[in-house]
Formats: sequence, C-alpha cells, structure tokens
Amino acid sequence: MSHDANLDIRYISNLMKLTEKLGITAPLKKSSRFKYYSFTIMTAIIIETVYSTHELWTSSSAMLFNGTSLVLRIFCILSFAIMNVVTMVVAVLNAETWITFMKLFQFIDCKLNKGQTIVSPAKSNLKMELLFWHCLMFCFFGYDGYLWYTNNGLAWLKFYICTYINAYYGAITVLLVAHFASAIRERFKRVNNILIKTNGLRNVINAFISNGAADKINNLQNTDEVTECYLLLTELVDMFNKLFGWQIFFMTVNIVVQILEIVNGLMNDVVYSQGSSNVLYDSRIVIFLVASLLLILFLHARVVIFCEDINNESRNTLTICYNLQQTVDPNSDDRKELIILGDLVDLLKPKTNAARYYDINRGLLSRVFGYLISYSIVIIQFSKQQ
Repeated sequence: MSHDANLDIRYISNLMKLTEKLGITAPLKKSSRFKYYSFTIMTAIIIETVYSTHELWTSSSAMLFNGTSLVLRIFCILSFAIMNVVTMVVAVLNAETWITFMKLFQFIDCKLNKGQTIVSPAKSNLKMELLFWHCLMFCFFGYDGYLWYTNNGLAWLKFYICTYINAYYGAITVLLVAHFASAIRERFKRVNNILIKTNGLRNVINAFISNGAADKINNLQNTDEVTECYLLLTELVDMFNKLFGWQIFFMTVNIVVQILEIVNGLMNDVVYSQGSSNVLYDSRIVIFLVASLLLILFLHARVVIFCEDINNESRNTLTICYNLQQTVDPNSDDRKELIILGDLVDLLKPKTNAARYYDINRGLLSRVFGYLISYSIVIIQFSKQQ
C-alpha cells in the first residue's frame, strides 16, 4: 500500500467507488440525491439492527447464551450499527469538505510530482488488495455461519445477517481510513526528503569552509516550497480528523466490544468443555475465535500505526530544520527561512485525533489491552456467579 500511496492519491479511486456505493463517503461531484441515498441505507441498517436485537433478546434461542454472552452479543451488534450510521452521517454533513479534501490531496501531489502524472488508477495494486479482503471476509462470514448452522440450525442465522452486513461496512471503513492515513504519512516523508535531499555532498564540502565565508555552498533548495507544502499538509490532517475522527473513535469502542465477546466465547468453551451437557463450542470455534481476534487486532493496529506515523513525520520536520540550521551560514537567508519553517512547525503541531477526544498513537493499543484485561476480569466474575 505504501508504494501506491507514495505516488498519486488517485490510486484510491477503486476503493472510493465502492465506498460511494455503500454511502460511506460522499461523491466527488455534488449530488443532492446522496443524502437521500445515505438516509435510505441508514434506515435499513437501523431497522435490521433493532429487529435482530429484539429477536435475540426475546427469542427462545437466546437461552443458548448465558447473561454475559447475550449482553456482549447485543453490544457488538449495536456498536457495529452505531459506527456505520455515524460514518454515513459524517459523510452527509461533510460532503463539501470531502470534495475539498480530495482536491487538496491532488493539488499537493501535483506540487510534489512537479505536475507529472505518476500512476494510473487502473494500474494500482489496490484492486488486488480489495479482492483479497473480500475473499477473506467471505471466508470468515461463511465459516462463522457454517459453525452456527451446524450447532444451532438454520433459524439462528437470522440473528447474524445484520452482524455480517455491519461488519462488512466496518471493514471497508477501516480499510479506507488506513489508506488515507498511509497516504498522508508518505507525503510528510516526501516533504522531509525534499528538505534534506541535497545535504550529503554539500555538507562534506562545507565542513572544510569556515562559517561566513563567501565560498560557503548553499545546501538548501525549495525551502519556500517545503513551507507551503507543510501548511497544506497541516490543513489536510485537520480535514482527515474531521472526516474520520468519529469513525476512529467508534472503531476503537467497537473493537473492544468485539474482543470482549471473543474472549468471553473462549472462556465459555473452557467451561463447557469441562463436562457440561450444553456444549455450544468446539475446537473449530476456538480456532475461528482466535483467528478473528488476531485479524481484529491487526486492522486496528494498522490504522493506529499509520496515524502515529503522521504525527512522527510532522515532528521530524522540526528536527530536520534544527539540524539544517547548523549547516548554513548564520547570516544567510536560508537560515532565516529555516527558522521561519521551524517556528511554523512548532506552532502548528499537526496530529491525528479521534474526534478530539485523544491523540492517536501506539499508547492507544496499550490502553485497549488494559481495558480488555479489566473487563475480562469482570466477565470471569460474572461467569462464575452464573
């Protein structure tokens, strides 16, 4: 993905065509029908979620679950639905921001690529990645449905149709966020590379020339251009937070709930395998639950790492400015430009965040594990009481 993201944002067009059809993102051309289209999809998701939750709570099939498992299953269904509805609401309310976001992305790429077209969307590896994720989701949903069918019969699957639909929407949203985060990260890297790319040989020569000498070689190029690109990237990060901040927030909540349900399922399997006649789980379900746990952690970690890389690369610009100030004449215009750029970076400090509740970094992963350990202890206590 990084290879494509390093070239031209238009590589993501294949994914965006899919997200537009799903109502996850607004169309790049203004359309008054989009809000009605999204409202129709949201209504369908809400109705299906309410029906599945009500049936799961009142049906006799719910007796297959203990109280903790039933509550976690309902929370999982609701968290998926809330995340997807919020995603569509954000898309409807920020349709013009989305158009500006993509135009700004293309404008930055045009500046960084000197106006050259680097890659065609038709040649992107994203098609293969989309095919891979669709095949993987088909296998996961299909196998999960097979396990529930073999253990509980065909009638039970009606409770899971809503989950599969919402999980598909959620997976595509996470994929979209990951690609845009990766693309922004790559552009920060390229701006930093532009800032330092001519330093190698010139710094070696300057080491033998005294400060202030007329023969001192200018080791900087395009400082003004870097400053302009950095300002544009800062605006891009602000738009990214506005368009995807709430999705990342609810994605984290949803992943915690999903993992808790999986952990509870694994604990139930241990309890039931110790002699109870109500065997709901077997080794196939244990393997499936472990595989699901690893996949969910991978998807979440992928987004978190890409977002933190954006924060790190933006801070690296300040470090590079300070280092380059030592390689230029103290009285030169280049040093003044570097000081201006450094002050600008220190002032703006662009960071990715989840709806302004918290910054996104690797510490989020450790907090998620902390929550899981705490909640798992509570689940164990409830299971013992039941």
